[in-house]
Amino acid sequence: MAFFFIASALCVAAAMPPAAGYEISIYSAYPWYFWLFVCGSIACGIYVLVHHAFMGEEKSKWWLAGLCAVIFANLIVILLPLFRGYLIANGQGDDTGHLANIRDILLTGHLGTENAYPISHILSSELSFICGLDATSVIRIIPAVFYLAYMMGLYLLARKVAQGFGQALLVMAFGSVLLFLFFEFGFFPTHNFLCLVPLVLFLLLTKMTSTHRLEYAVVFVVLLILLPFTHPYGSILLAGTLLVFGVATMTYRALARRAQAPTGAPFYALSGVLVPALIILVTFFTWFWHFSLFRGTVVRSFAFFVGEGGKPVIAEVAEKGQMAGLSGLQFVDLMIRNYGHCVLYMLLSSIAIVLLWRRASASRLSLRTEHIFFALLFVLLSLLAFATIVASFVDVGQDRTLMWALVASTLLNGLVFYEWLVRLEGKRLRIFSCLLTAVIVVSAIMGVFSVYPSPYLRMPNMQATRRDWDGMEWFLVHKNSETTYYLAGQFPWRFPGALLGASAPRPRTLGEFEPVPPRFGYSDDETFGHSSDANQYLVIEEFDRAYFVQLWPDLADVEQGAGTYGVVTSGDFTKLDLDPTASRVYYNGGLEIWRVSIPTEE
Repeated sequence: MAFFFIASALCVAAAMPPAAGYEISIYSAYPWYFWLFVCGSIACGIYVLVHHAFMGEEKSKWWLAGLCAVIFANLIVILLPLFRGYLIANGQGDDTGHLANIRDILLTGHLGTENAYPISHILSSELSFICGLDATSVIRIIPAVFYLAYMMGLYLLARKVAQGFGQALLVMAFGSVLLFLFFEFGFFPTHNFLCLVPLVLFLLLTKMTSTHRLEYAVVFVVLLILLPFTHPYGSILLAGTLLVFGVATMTYRALARRAQAPTGAPFYALSGVLVPALIILVTFFTWFWHFSLFRGTVVRSFAFFVGEGGKPVIAEVAEKGQMAGLSGLQFVDLMIRNYGHCVLYMLLSSIAIVLLWRRASASRLSLRTEHIFFALLFVLLSLLAFATIVASFVDVGQDRTLMWALVASTLLNGLVFYEWLVRLEGKRLRIFSCLLTAVIVVSAIMGVFSVYPSPYLRMPNMQATRRDWDGMEWFLVHKNSETTYYLAGQFPWRFPGALLGASAPRPRTLGEFEPVPPRFGYSDDETFGHSSDANQYLVIEEFDRAYFVQLWPDLADVEQGAGTYGVVTSGDFTKLDLDPTASRVYYNGGLEIWRVSIPTEE
């Protein structure tokens, strides 16, 4: 049934014509039964995995069909921008900026002076050379490649830490959910790094316990040296993760000494985690010290990958909710739509930690180092993610830290709940395993519909279209050196790099790109031109109109929001159409370019 659903979904996707232009939601581009096929195949795969985890025959291989069904269905979701023919799936975000770094390598064969984490860009340029694909096609494929790497690493790690094959299957059932929001489809080196973490942990444990330690150690060290060049923030978190494993090892030894009977679980050497952490940190600081020489000071280099602080995320979210007039219930509903599956996993992990605490309090130790490690890792990363929400001391985004906590949650939930459920018998086992299956399936469905921004999540699609690209090409040829305003999308100011390369010289007529004044300046002046001290350009994408006119039409300027860039209302666009100081000089059916002139004195 799962593979019938997958085949049906692929037939529907193949029969659909590619997108003709901007789509506010990729979900509405497909009929309802397409999503029924996708979600149905994922549900069938999860059922097969959970069934074989608790009640499957020991020599049966049907679990593999369930795992493949889940992977294939999730790949369909991740590759939808490729099926729809999108030029850049996350064009209003980081994809356009990373395309500039890839363009440097393709055009010059060099990384450029600004490429601080080049591994993903090198891989993409090599795929472009080998496969003969355009760089925009490669960045749509890369997320699927790293998803496969993540699932492979998760399976190997689950087999390594599980005491039985059923326990590993339950971990994979938890791993079937698309937990990582928009990171699943965008080109994010930080997420590419995270996808390799399960493989890194597998190699870490295997090199300390396998009879082929040397072979695994060589692969492990090579991977450790490369990872700091993948993303700086991931390097810091991975080094911290290895140190947390060391703390878990010492905690387990202390608990084992207190226990009345030995557990038989392996003892891991502290040097096995301290040396890898040192390798990462030495490579990391050597590389980024090199970049500090180009950037002037160590402080500026530190700010480059950590951030200089600013307004806390929780304050920004509350401010936006106040501007839009959202009630408390509406705000909670919006958060559940975006993060509901993540919250479910974190609640399950909290229950798992309580179960582990009760086991740790028993006289006979029934824990292992892996239990303590994943529990500690989940708690610490969750606290770090929460800290980045309530206090802005790091600029990498709370979602990136939360994704690391969810990887720990996946493994923790699979290990603990299997050991709890396997103690049950008969009817109780069937009831609770069915309930757990239902929770995972509900999480999976929520995960499918939280991958892409859509009106359901109160966010428009992040797509950058061919019209956007062609319009910006025309603009760069015909514009002068005056400043260009942009709204919510990042595509306009990132486009010159995507076209020319990140390190290529910029034409003198490029000028500066700045966020548009709040309300186009209409809150203080009668016309847009009166609010400016020089002639300006304004770029408006379909994304911008979808955001401010269709999804947030009542976004009003309030005292706390004064100075927030891009804060306009639907009425402001009407005023712009009638503004005598603003003239639309270009429109190709998608992208609009306006010239805003200073009023001349009569």
